[in-house]
Amino acid sequence: EQTKTEEGTLESSAQKRLELWKQGINIFQEYPLTGVGFSTTQFLGLGGGFADTHNIYIKTLTEQGITGLIILLILFWLALKSGWQLYKISDDTFLKGLGLGFVACTMATIATNLFGDRWTYLQLSAYYWVLLGLVARGNIILEKQLAYKKCLKRT
Repeated sequence: EQTKTEEGTLESSAQKRLELWKQGINIFQEYPLTGVGFSTTQFLGLGGGFADTHNIYIKTLTEQGITGLIILLILFWLALKSGWQLYKISDDTFLKGLGLGFVACTMATIATNLFGDRWTYLQLSAYYWVLLGLVARGNIILEKQLAYKKCLKRT
């Protein structure tokens, strides 16, 4: 309802975003495997003087091709898996909360990047990487605890 005008046409911002996505896909089709190069979208002269496709997945396809998109999607998958593992395995309420919270954070990151680039801005993504580091460390702690418990059972 909020993307259409009273006449039933797309409002200008939504229309421009669709045009940018189409331009990004067209560029990707010219360079499907590796794209045109990291951080080069800003120099491509997208319509309206925009320096971005306003969608991280299309931007990744444009700049890094299908190879880059696969790597990005694998990174998101592994992050989700890591957070879920921490949530499911831990008995500690803090680590459980951290794991589940990080799963929610990753899902929100996946969703918000459909309509803009919040991924490559350090001011926005730094918190994500810190949380991922905490989740990874939490999983390491759990692995060591499980190994220790197995060792105790053997003796």
